[in-house]
Amino acid sequence: MLNTIRIVATYILIFILTACGGGGGSSKPALKSQTITFASTEAAKLFINDTTVNIASGGEGSGAISYSSNNTAVATVDDSGQVTAVGLGTTYITANKAADANYNAASASYGVDVVDKNFVMSAWIGATETDVSFSSGTESIEFYRSSDANCDLANYNSCASGQLDILNSAPVTDGAALLAQVGYYTFKHGNAQINTLVSAKKWAERDSHQTVTFNNQLWVIGGDGGSGKNDVWSSSDGITWTQQTANAEFSARYAHQVSVFNNQLWLIGGYDGSRKNDVWSSSDGITWAQQTASADFSARYQHQVTVFNNQLWVIGGSDGSRKNDVWSSSDGITWTQQTANAEFSARQSHQVNVFNNRLWVIGGESQTDGVKNDVWSSSDGITWTLQTASAEFSARTNHQVSVFNNQLWVIGGFEGVLGTAKNDVWSSNDGITWTQQTTKAEFSARRRHKVSVFNNQLWVTGGSDQLFDPTNDVWSSSDGITWAEHTTNATFSARYSHQVSVFNNQLWLIGGYDDSFKNDVWSSSDGITWTQQTANADFSARYQHQVSVFNNQLWLIGGYDGSRKNDVWSSSDGITWAQQTARADFSARYQHQVTVFNNQLWLIGGDDESGTKNDVWSSSDGINWTQQTANAEFSARRRHKVSVFNNQLWVIGGYDGSRKNDVWSSSDGITWTQQTASADFSARSSHQVSAFNNQLWLIGGFEDSGRTNDAWSSSDGITWTQQTASADFSARYDHQVSVFNNRLWVIGGDDSSNSNEVWSSNDGVNWKLGYRKALSFP
Repeated sequence: MLNTIRIVATYILIFILTACGGGGGSSKPALKSQTITFASTEAAKLFINDTTVNIASGGEGSGAISYSSNNTAVATVDDSGQVTAVGLGTTYITANKAADANYNAASASYGVDVVDKNFVMSAWIGATETDVSFSSGTESIEFYRSSDANCDLANYNSCASGQLDILNSAPVTDGAALLAQVGYYTFKHGNAQINTLVSAKKWAERDSHQTVTFNNQLWVIGGDGGSGKNDVWSSSDGITWTQQTANAEFSARYAHQVSVFNNQLWLIGGYDGSRKNDVWSSSDGITWAQQTASADFSARYQHQVTVFNNQLWVIGGSDGSRKNDVWSSSDGITWTQQTANAEFSARQSHQVNVFNNRLWVIGGESQTDGVKNDVWSSSDGITWTLQTASAEFSARTNHQVSVFNNQLWVIGGFEGVLGTAKNDVWSSNDGITWTQQTTKAEFSARRRHKVSVFNNQLWVTGGSDQLFDPTNDVWSSSDGITWAEHTTNATFSARYSHQVSVFNNQLWLIGGYDDSFKNDVWSSSDGITWTQQTANADFSARYQHQVSVFNNQLWLIGGYDGSRKNDVWSSSDGITWAQQTARADFSARYQHQVTVFNNQLWLIGGDDESGTKNDVWSSSDGINWTQQTANAEFSARRRHKVSVFNNQLWVIGGYDGSRKNDVWSSSDGITWTQQTASADFSARSSHQVSAFNNQLWLIGGFEDSGRTNDAWSSSDGITWTQQTASADFSARYDHQVSVFNNRLWVIGGDDSSNSNEVWSSNDGVNWKLGYRKALSFP
């Protein structure tokens, strides 16, 4: 027994010694830990195709260091530690140091954020807050904002409305940029930075203003928007504008002149209720100093001012009679008359430019022989040479001439004294022979606009159209042929009497008038980004037509394309349109209404060759139409509104020789009941009505006193409550209102000029303006 115990103990001892490394030998020591670090532990901020080198070092072992990326679709890394950004997103770069006989392996990592260098910011700007979102590929960008233009980003919290967000896929709520407040935005990604401002403000519609380039910005100064103005605005991109002053020291005026001379802005003359010959200067566009209240030349307007041979020059204009005198000054205070009667005839609304070291006078309205298309030049302002008595472009006034790409450019104007507004463009390299670059530019025909050269492009700002309605649009061109509008509004052209419908979970805008009839089709899933589905649909260009959604198709019915129409078209995709009938059973008309009720299309009222109508027609296929009544109980009318609400058709307001605020309803389209002869809202036409949140909503229109932007609602069509007397959007008519994504939408219209604004509201009271801006890191 004892021997057995000894044998077992011996085996146990042998086992223990074996497990510990054997008999009398020493045990193997444990491997030590080691640490490596990257030269920079901060996340690398890159754009696609950027590279960066970040080397890992440290650790006592002799093992080699290798590098890897956990997402090679975002960034790759080579053996030297150089990282190359290849796609958008985030990855981690890891350095691994191999183990050796004494040290364990070690690793270290850092992040790499790759964003899109070019991205789009979309915003809904409200009175108290703004919702901002961004295109994909912007995650991890630092987004600072404040209402303080001089905010120190390091202390953004102490700035007015100072905020910071690191962008992800979620929208950001901002309190810096509001409808009545400019927001200053900064985007940072590593050492790259974008500074921009966001503003819903823009200079009001006007003509006879001045636009110049000064301190690397475009400036709009004064003008006529129904009355003279003395506001001053500037912009670094032609899109977003900052009001430098609402009321400059000089009196409100138009048909004045502004030039840049001796690093200052100089404003000379114009009309403020009387003609002026005062001279003002400013080094910043905000504070203006009067250099003289009465210069040596007579008080005048529609003159021209330019800078030539280091002097200011005043040429022609009207002081009660048209002038052809020429004056110059080296200081803007003392003026010398170079000639009392230049060789060119006395004139106003002409153009003067400096080209090839000469002064040039082009066109205008002459005292003796009407509107001109002559061209004169002078090397000294005293002696003038006729270059051509009749240039290739038509005789015109209130046009614009600029020097661009070593050529003279004539753009737009009025053909004749009260003739045709133009949007043609001509150029010449000698002032004698002129080439027409386009007969009809993308911007609307206009006069009393302004053309400037800025950022190596021609810029057209403002002006008024054939009907003397002013505008505030801004366009630019790098070649004088193709023009692009600079706007934060929708990409479709500003227009009215168009149609908007909701179809296939998108908003669809179709046709209308933007200085010419349109048959383009646009769609949008968010009201900010719009896609042109077709520039020229199969139906003729028109306005005051109707579009409805019926049987899973868009239906376009009637309108005016130069004559009244009663054709019917349908489309399943908004691109290809099929004519269902060229001549429907109802008479050709416009300013009518069409809606869908009880699984039929219904057409009500409008204006045909015989006058205003109160007939009612219906159709189950859009081809065959049945007259339900030739004379409904409500008066014959146009520019009214028809809606479907509480299983009834509703006719509201319109024009029957006078504007109306009556309300009628019908359960069958045949018999109509007057719900009220005089609703709480004012009599109006060209308004909009939609059913929203179990109520009828009436928005805007044209009342006897003019355009309105009020909003009313009613749960029964009889009693109406004013939700707002003045909505955030400008007063307008011939706009469109739709219900989409549980919101009310106001799109376009006539607000004294054509509009392409898009507004939305979830309550009909608080409205936000759609805003879109493309941005790019340097």
